[in-house]
Amino acid sequence: MLNGGRVEQVGSPMELFHRPATEFVEGFIGSPSMNILGAESSMGQAAKASGSAAKVGIRPEHIVIGETGLNATIRVKEQLGGECFLYLSTDDGAQIVVKTDGEFEREPGDSLNLTLPANRVHQFGADGRTLND
Repeated sequence: MLNGGRVEQVGSPMELFHRPATEFVEGFIGSPSMNILGAESSMGQAAKASGSAAKVGIRPEHIVIGETGLNATIRVKEQLGGECFLYLSTDDGAQIVVKTDGEFEREPGDSLNLTLPANRVHQFGADGRTLND
């Protein structure tokens, strides 16, 4: 993948999707793109960011809606037949997108609890490069 004529990362599309080397790559691959949050936000802290992480990222389809976790409120629900995108705000103002199935019954204004599985979280340094393996 090129960024302004400079090589950002070399690999198959799925490798770039699952293991982006930089914030640029993660933002380019996938729709909607990966959620990027400050490591100090409640979502970043829930992702257990390392001390050197400036930001954390997680793809919308990897966030788990459950009984416990961080609180977020649905702002917009985009129903697309077999899938649904939820645009949420956390209690500290972070904006996040969650992808769920098309049968999801909650509506704008409803609160949800979100969990970010540690094995799905990407950590980025201040330079935008990944800190993951």
